[in-house]
Amino acid sequence: MSNARTQALLQSIMGAKMYQSSDKDETPSTVPLITVSRGFGANGSEIAARLAERLQVPLYDKELINEVTRQAKADPFLTKQLDERISGAMADWITSMFTGQSTSQDTFNYYMVKVIMNIAPQGGVIVGRGAHLLLSQKHRVFRLRVEGSLHVCAERVAKREDIKLKKAEKRVVQVDKERRDFVEGLYKNRSTRHNFYDMVINTDLFKPQATVGVVELALAEMGFVIPKK
Repeated sequence: MSNARTQALLQSIMGAKMYQSSDKDETPSTVPLITVSRGFGANGSEIAARLAERLQVPLYDKELINEVTRQAKADPFLTKQLDERISGAMADWITSMFTGQSTSQDTFNYYMVKVIMNIAPQGGVIVGRGAHLLLSQKHRVFRLRVEGSLHVCAERVAKREDIKLKKAEKRVVQVDKERRDFVEGLYKNRSTRHNFYDMVINTDLFKPQATVGVVELALAEMGFVIPKK
């Protein structure tokens, strides 16, 4: 993980406005906030990167979020900053997700949730980590899922990792299960139910650039500002 990327995200969090809870109507942010959930081998990482580039917003992939989470656990000052930027009601809601749990993984996930909640008000493209469930009730967000058939996804994985197709098929099934288990364990919900997404795209049919174009149209309909080409 690039230390420069990590430091840039940390500085972004530190410089962000405090997240305030209010009963008053506020003008919704026009900066795109997108979560990308993906099947293994469905080109999700490439699509997320292309979206971030097209929309001129930061890309927050799994590795970056995990690295900042590790630093948050180890740095009391950073932990304090994360806490101060979350309202009392939201902090209570996050804490309630982990009530009665005390394993090392639960502690890591607790800080990971806080990191994602601090990222969200600034906009960006967040890959995985169940962010589509975490942010759906708290922020104005476009939730994208990209999928593909087992055969096509396995072909991509086989080519990318230089392995046999049968082994690639097993990898796809295994990684998809691990991702489902992670989200279901953390959010007590099924990550693949389509009513949790605003758009589901079959990447057997749509190439990454075409997917970006479709999402761009949907974001414009939602009122997000799309930078001119």
